[in-house]
Amino acid sequence: MNATKRFFTYAIPLVLGLTLAACSLPGQLTPTPTDTATIAGEATVDQLDVLIAESFPVQVQAHISGNLPDSCTTLAETSVERINNTFTITIETTRPAGVACAEVLVPYEQVVTLDVLNLPAGSYQVVAGTQTANFELAVDNSLPVTSTPESDKGAIYGTVWHDLCAVAGGEGGEVAIPSAGCVELAAGGFAANGILEAGEPGIAGVEVLLRDIECTAPNLASVITDVGGVYTFQGLDAGNYCVVIDPLANPNSGILIPGNWTLPNNNLANVIVTIAGIESVSSINFGWDYQFLPVPEDPVPGGTATPAATSEANPPGCTNAAKFVSETFEDDTIVAAGQTFTKVWTLENTGTCKWTKDYKLVFVSGDQMGGVSPTPLAVKVPFGEQGVISVALTAPNSAGTYRGDWMLEDEFGNRFGLGAAGDKAFWVQVIVEGTVTNLGLGTPDWTDNFNSSANWFLPDSAAVKFTVEDGKLKMRAKTAGGGDLWGLSNRPALDDFYLEAVFTTGPTCVGLDRYGLLVRAPDPNAGYVFNIACNGQFRVYEWDGLHYEELLGWKTSPAINTGPNATNRVGVWAEGDTLKLYVNNVLIAELENDSYEAGQFGLLVGSTNTANLDIFVDEVSYWILDD
Repeated sequence: MNATKRFFTYAIPLVLGLTLAACSLPGQLTPTPTDTATIAGEATVDQLDVLIAESFPVQVQAHISGNLPDSCTTLAETSVERINNTFTITIETTRPAGVACAEVLVPYEQVVTLDVLNLPAGSYQVVAGTQTANFELAVDNSLPVTSTPESDKGAIYGTVWHDLCAVAGGEGGEVAIPSAGCVELAAGGFAANGILEAGEPGIAGVEVLLRDIECTAPNLASVITDVGGVYTFQGLDAGNYCVVIDPLANPNSGILIPGNWTLPNNNLANVIVTIAGIESVSSINFGWDYQFLPVPEDPVPGGTATPAATSEANPPGCTNAAKFVSETFEDDTIVAAGQTFTKVWTLENTGTCKWTKDYKLVFVSGDQMGGVSPTPLAVKVPFGEQGVISVALTAPNSAGTYRGDWMLEDEFGNRFGLGAAGDKAFWVQVIVEGTVTNLGLGTPDWTDNFNSSANWFLPDSAAVKFTVEDGKLKMRAKTAGGGDLWGLSNRPALDDFYLEAVFTTGPTCVGLDRYGLLVRAPDPNAGYVFNIACNGQFRVYEWDGLHYEELLGWKTSPAINTGPNATNRVGVWAEGDTLKLYVNNVLIAELENDSYEAGQFGLLVGSTNTANLDIFVDEVSYWILDD
């Protein structure tokens, strides 16, 4: 059955118009295993509903459901094409070839937002598979054009709304009866469905932040949602932006906590938005599911609601345990010295005791980073449900890697955490960047200004070519999509040292096109690899000739100058088991590893996107670190 439904919002929004690059022998590409063959298809559509928001301009969503034919088939890309007044939605599927799969129907659901901004009044048809549905635009779906100084700029609109879900019963063995708008969680319990539906109100007074595409401070702008939950950022240049709402910051914590985001599905809600030119992008909406709601008056026709229990006391003999679900500020997030930030863990109560407001977050070991301990929980978490646990922290003033371990504590002072026995801590681990103006090393023990190629092996193959010309080493990756390619120095092996090279990118350098240093290479096809990418990311890995082992995955650092024609001074400090990466006199990473104690060093290039990627090296120096 197909239908068109109408729902009311309080908003006036606009409508939203690694590959593993393993390193290799100098001049050779690492063989890349071929992908398993797959079979592409198109999903069968059993039902198509069109929902229209009674706002202006209106928002239109297509709700699609059906069944996949077997246990191996999965949804792939969903595309929408409009020709005249007909929207055609295609849901592609994929399954591995030559694999025996259980022939069982697997249900699926998709919600697709249709771009109806600036469409004229009229009748429209939506086609998905064999199903069709129609909707009407009574008037032209455009905002009036105003002659303001910002009329040649873009804008972002959206709504922060209360995603309604209430559950009656569920205490003391009673059957839980969810209201409309709830979905059942795989781990048990219910949550709001993340869909803006009829009768769901906006939330006023919430601070919404606009940041750059990295979603990190400083803020470009901030606004407060109005009485209908609507926010607006106007006068925006073309580019990529990040819209962020932090539920734990003031004034949001007093409005939102306790609860969770249902759209988008992360605790520090952020959405990347692209402004292509003079356009307005809307439907950048945020749904919030409050943890505690009044029981529905009559969740079942003819039934009687049962008030939820209000006692805070736990039964004797109940157990405490937790399971990690998600977190903000993931391991090795880079922060500035002295930066304040809020670490958030989402934990599931896997014990039989209810976490009440008598429960506390307590510091256990490591670096406390100014976190208050004990901190009473701001949420109540019944067993089987998830809760947001947070603590405000301040990064140390010295560069380095810092970790603090935390646990929960019940009303009797019993500590517990993760794992089957509930005895494992959860933690926060950050890398503090700090500007290093002088490492105190004095004059280098060796420097090469590339007046000749005497100090280097220069690979020349179908994949890569190194040449020395005009006082520079030129590294060219001839083909895109290959691995890291390096040329070694013929200098003696080093054990403890600081190695530094000055790199300049060529006229084209994008994404994960990259360059860097190989150190402590015991032979030409092994060692530690330090990559710097043209998009401002970096990584560290270990290569033994056959196996790639990630030591530090791709992360972003503001210390890296990005794009073409950019110069970066890259240094590696290796002393004992300690490895440090510096870029432009800023320590951006530090780690411990004992796989390689000594070896030669080299320079490398690798292209993900650009054929004939050119990287130039102006100078290489090293200092021997004495005991």
